Amino acid sequence: MKVFYLMLFFIVVITSCQKNNNNVGTSSTSGKSHYSGQNCMKCHNGTNGMTIAGTVYDSVTKATLSGVTIKIYTKNTLTGSPICTLQSDASGNFYMSSNLDFSTGVYPATQGKTKTYQHVSVVKSGQCNSCHGVTTSKIWAR
Repeated sequence: MKVFYLMLFFIVVITSCQKNNNNVGTSSTSGKSHYSGQNCMKCHNGTNGMTIAGTVYDSVTKATLSGVTIKIYTKNTLTGSPICTLQSDASGNFYMSSNLDFSTGVYPATQGKTKTYQHVSVVKSGQCNSCHGVTTSKIWAR
């Protein structure tokens, strides 16, 4: 029975983060994740961890927001192709466990239906909720 649960765990972990045709990581939008607004990487770290995770909120209603596109760029001008594209799920959460290099910094942008918000400074960690909603404003979209 232990083997069954272990195999089930690996199937869930492997299928929750997929690669699309452009070799860009995407988070699963098939269901609802948990603990919106919390630092996901407090638990999801190490070998079964995430490389980037956070929660997006509606800039008007202040509620979590699903269906937002999060693009990660290597330049603060947001030009060229993003190195990573994610989608927020039904809980407003986005996450990825594929490798992402933060050593030189990245520039995230959230693209809602009517507005795009750009992170104005370089980011060197994928633990978005460790700052957003704690020491800085939440991650907004509209």
